[in-house]
Amino acid sequence: MFLLYIAILACVPQSNGTLASGAGGGGGSASTACPSGMTEVLQNRVTLGESDLAMVEAYPGTVILPNEYVTSTFCVGTFPLPGSSGQAWPSDGLSVAQLPPLESLLAEHGRRLCTVPELLLAAAGPENWRFPTDADQHVDGACEPDEFNPQPLGTYSNCESPTGVRDLGVRSSWALLDALTADSLAESYPAGFPGGGDYAAWGGTSSQDTTFAPSNFGVHFQGAEEDPYLNNGLRVCADPDQVDAQVESGWSDQVEALVQTGTFADWLAAFGS
Repeated sequence: MFLLYIAILACVPQSNGTLASGAGGGGGSASTACPSGMTEVLQNRVTLGESDLAMVEAYPGTVILPNEYVTSTFCVGTFPLPGSSGQAWPSDGLSVAQLPPLESLLAEHGRRLCTVPELLLAAAGPENWRFPTDADQHVDGACEPDEFNPQPLGTYSNCESPTGVRDLGVRSSWALLDALTADSLAESYPAGFPGGGDYAAWGGTSSQDTTFAPSNFGVHFQGAEEDPYLNNGLRVCADPDQVDAQVESGWSDQVEALVQTGTFADWLAAFGS
């Protein structure tokens, strides 16, 4: 692990990217490129990942190591689903088995799962912050402290990342595992990634004593047969300049259905999954 880490760190150049954000009520100016409730993050080429060897040692195999990521402009949910300030968090989490039907639901409504680099950039910003609200340290009281019984989305107004994305660091979010991140973690999973390697639960949670890194650089995996964990939630992405009034109306109906059911399981069951 450490030889791999040192090799990656030595080969990765410093950031030369730029970043901007907007839309969705999370800071920054409004953007017409993204649907309502989403923040635009511009294309970037930037080094992101954990540079502290002590953190790597403390959380083996669950820390994103420094990589030079190249991302296209994307839209990301300013809040986790249901996606707006004042709404309740779902009272359950998502399992690996639920992700393929979830992807179908999102695709029908102009959304998709984020990639790990997209969520990493949205949380860490181009300066590679370790925590959503601070470059180095977890800030007590800045974000929701109870991932299991959280207050409504948006309650903690200071829980905002450098890109203007809100309520990060409370629950992890399922994401698509990209090849670069997978390659940098492969040594820790010689038998393959649990769940097949298509998905990763990205990000730390309110709990600072987890077995995975409790920071922007945390990532963990779940077996395909495991039940959902409450702290494995969801923040969705979309491609810019794809806003369609009919699609957005349909998505609003889906969001309302999630609010009414209160659980991902019942939401997906109503969708026919």
